[in-house]
Amino acid sequence: MKKLLFFFVAILATSTLSFGQDAMLEDLPNNLYRATIVTKSGDTHEGVIEWKDGSPWSTNTAVKMFDEALLSEKKVKNKDKTLHKAKDVETLTFDGRTFVSRKVMMDACEYCSTLKALPNNFFLEVLEEGEITILRGYGSPPGMASGVSFDEIYASILDNPTYFLEKDSMKKTTNLSVVTIDKWINDAAITHEKWTEGGFGNMKRKEGKKLANFLKDQGANGDIDMITSVIVEYNAEMAN
Repeated sequence: MKKLLFFFVAILATSTLSFGQDAMLEDLPNNLYRATIVTKSGDTHEGVIEWKDGSPWSTNTAVKMFDEALLSEKKVKNKDKTLHKAKDVETLTFDGRTFVSRKVMMDACEYCSTLKALPNNFFLEVLEEGEITILRGYGSPPGMASGVSFDEIYASILDNPTYFLEKDSMKKTTNLSVVTIDKWINDAAITHEKWTEGGFGNMKRKEGKKLANFLKDQGANGDIDMITSVIVEYNAEMAN
C-alpha cells in the first residue's frame, strides 16, 4: 500500500513540475519579453520588460523590469517594477536581441526633439558584432507638434535611425555618418581590395583622388545594407 501511495505521489509531483515548465514556455502578452540585464557593476537581473519597436524612444534611455509571477495579477503596479537606466546598464538581452548602453548623440532628424538628441546614455541595438560592431539607435519625438501629425513624426523617426560603428582597436563609438569606411577596413586585404574595386556596389576608388574618394565613401555611408555587407565580410576575414 505504501509503495502504491508513493507511486501516485511521484506521478503528481512530476505532473506539477511539467505543468510549471509548460506555463513558463507560454507566450507573454504583446510587447512583453523575458529579459536579462547585466549592470556596469556586474550584477545580473532577470525578469520581464515592456519594449515597443513601434516607439523605441519610450525605452531608449531606461527600462522597467518586474517579476514574471506578477503577470497572474490583473495589473502590474509601478511600485513592483524596477527602473534600470541605460547609464547603469552594460547589456540588455531579450528575444534573441542584444542592446548595449553608450553615451552618444543621435542624428538630428526632421521632427526629432533637439534637446533629447543631446549626448546621453542610450540603449543601442547590436546589428553586427565582431572586430567592427554596428549599433542602431533612434531619436525622440518633440513634446509638441505644429503643422504635422504625431503619426508623421513617429514614422519619420522610425525611418531614420542613427547608426554607429565600434572597432575593437579604436575603443570608441563613432557615428557612421563621419566614418571613412576605407580607413576602417584597410587591415583586411581581401575586403579592402573588393571595396577599392567597387565590389560591394559602391563607386570604384581611384588612386590619388583623395577628395573624390572621400566623397564616394561619405555617399556610401547612407546605404546601411551595403555597409553591413562590407563589415560582415571584414569581420569574417579578421576572424580567420
